[in-house]
Amino acid sequence: MNIKLRNAVKAATFVAGIAGMLGTTVAHADALVELDTSMWDNSAEYTSDVFSRGKVGDNNLDTINASSAWARGFTGQGAKIMIIDSGINIGHSEFAGSITETKCFIRRCSGRRGGGIADKVGHGTLMASIAAGNWDGTGNGTSGVAYDADLAIAKITNRNSASDVGMRKAIKWGASIDATVANISSNTRYRGRYGNWKMMDDGSFYNADKRFKKNYYTGRRATGFYRGLNPKKWAKALGDSEMVIVVSSGNSGLAYPENPATIATATKDDGTLWLGGQMLIAGAWDVENNRSAGYSNKAGHLCQYKNQVGGTCLDTYRISDYYIMAPGQAFGAGKRGDSYVLGTGTSEAAATVSGAVAIVHSQWPHMKGSNIVKLLTQTANRDIPGYNKEEHGMGLLDLERATRPIGEIGIPTEGRKGTVPLSGSISITGGSAELVSSLSSVMTVDEYGRDFYVDMSAGVQAKKTPKVAFNPHTRANFYSGYNPYDNINTYQFDNKLGFGADNEYDMRVAMNEEIGSGTLMELGHTLALNDSASVRVGMGFMNEEGQYMDQSLGGAFGEIDDSTTSFINVSGKYDLSSITKGFSAFGSAWVGETEADMQTQGIVTNVSDTQSYSWNVGLDYTLNDKYDNSHSFGSTFSQPVTISRSEVDIAVASGFNADGSTYYERSTVDMAPDANQYNIGTYYKFGNKSHSLTAYAEHEMNYLNQADVTNNVVGASYAWTF
Repeated sequence: MNIKLRNAVKAATFVAGIAGMLGTTVAHADALVELDTSMWDNSAEYTSDVFSRGKVGDNNLDTINASSAWARGFTGQGAKIMIIDSGINIGHSEFAGSITETKCFIRRCSGRRGGGIADKVGHGTLMASIAAGNWDGTGNGTSGVAYDADLAIAKITNRNSASDVGMRKAIKWGASIDATVANISSNTRYRGRYGNWKMMDDGSFYNADKRFKKNYYTGRRATGFYRGLNPKKWAKALGDSEMVIVVSSGNSGLAYPENPATIATATKDDGTLWLGGQMLIAGAWDVENNRSAGYSNKAGHLCQYKNQVGGTCLDTYRISDYYIMAPGQAFGAGKRGDSYVLGTGTSEAAATVSGAVAIVHSQWPHMKGSNIVKLLTQTANRDIPGYNKEEHGMGLLDLERATRPIGEIGIPTEGRKGTVPLSGSISITGGSAELVSSLSSVMTVDEYGRDFYVDMSAGVQAKKTPKVAFNPHTRANFYSGYNPYDNINTYQFDNKLGFGADNEYDMRVAMNEEIGSGTLMELGHTLALNDSASVRVGMGFMNEEGQYMDQSLGGAFGEIDDSTTSFINVSGKYDLSSITKGFSAFGSAWVGETEADMQTQGIVTNVSDTQSYSWNVGLDYTLNDKYDNSHSFGSTFSQPVTISRSEVDIAVASGFNADGSTYYERSTVDMAPDANQYNIGTYYKFGNKSHSLTAYAEHEMNYLNQADVTNNVVGASYAWTF
């Protein structure tokens, strides 16, 4: 089967030029921020103004937003584009340093008539230039879509036509050299008597010609496709390669494409695609008139003969699913010297799409070919005048959209899948500096498994306000029933029971009945050492839900199910009246250990047992006046509950291994605060049979464990009994 090279050259210009290579490297995270594309946008090399100043019809790069991809570091590096065509002008400056392999598949390749890999037609050279011509940054010449990509040249003709056999041989070779994409800018026209295509009820097309059916549908050697095109042989040539095959739709102005485009939707008997979804069909977009080019074959569906039932086509896949448009006019390298030509046709569109495939592969080399096809078609621009899927397919190629994250992005937990949402926070009392450093560049993946890097350090939140409101009565009674762990939970039900002689034993139960966020149980025994001194020994536990020691995780950081803190304490009071009348000293010490259970893992994979402590000391002066009123004055020095030891294990996704699995930077972060809070307080208490008043003022240093931050609180409580 012979397939014509469908490039119509409308104009030509010959310009001497100098080409070089300019590489850029920008972090993937730039896909999430504003881009600076000025170095390309303002260049005549980008807009082709060096050849046609001010004309937009040949501005193929700007139309597909190529500079947006380049600004993100996507320039084709590491990708290889195979041009299956008429050879190449190997000495052209647009290809300096780019051509890595060449192979000639015509019968007589060597010698004067064969010409080796040299391009006698000019078509292959133009396609290679549009796909991967060098960028020199000087405004000279032109640039290819993927200007840093390598080129492999498969020469299959010395004329304006090529054979199906040669294409398949080239595809097999391309698979063996790990080519990323194969560009085939040629098509077979439907000749006279075989052009009798009719529309079915569902909008698909079938051929009603009897001889067509006999020769290509039902005959002994029929394959079900025009001219005996055999998808099984194409699939065999592709093998298990992830190479994408890009073909032009053809320049006959039909409502449907011409071979070999129909292979894109060819299915086996089990309904699966012969080419596994690894083919793209390129239609031409008329940039100057903002519409599908009149000469371009459109995205109408050609129904497989075996799936034509009545007036309906039962094909699972449609031509439009694999049809994408790109500019049909572009300048590129000519076949002699450093000349340039202007080409017009779906050939140019196919070469542009092939460059786009290389762009995507260059930064995500593990991405399967079928997913590259899905990505480019999903992100194609359908916000175009009169969009119709049967005409425009999936829309106009858009490299800005294709190189930004698609769908919901998240952090990978298993290979490139199993992501957790990119949201949430971690609220902590310490270790923030180390966490912020670890989270400054976290790898995330989109729905295609492509990696992007984001700064998640903003999710690290130090506590800014205490959970429990300031209680002056509690502060003024450090030595009587005070429990510093109360400040971690809020309780709506609180009951204390004393029993035994002089209530030497006590038990307390507290819980939040409304939301069940925490429970506390405490047992104590008070022992009088002598007439002046008493000591209380206590123990108990506290439960928290969704947090541990008032520290919480959420979203991408993981989630805490619940935690249990076990604590012990010793408190005492000593009457100093024998030394100084009315004075007494008091103090207490608390030690706790917390076990946290994780509900889900994220960046935080484990929380160690957390150790904490608290203490207070104070001096009290109490006197009773002649009216039976009690007056107490005192001062306190205390340290609220402070974490002395707490570690979290974190695993920050930072890249992919060679086999595609996720690589994690693992570390252990000390969550103990760098600064400890200390409080100095003073109080006054008044009481009689009917009234009681408590006033308390406190100066808090290193407030909420923030170094050199101070806070002052003042409060009073009053009770009237009647």
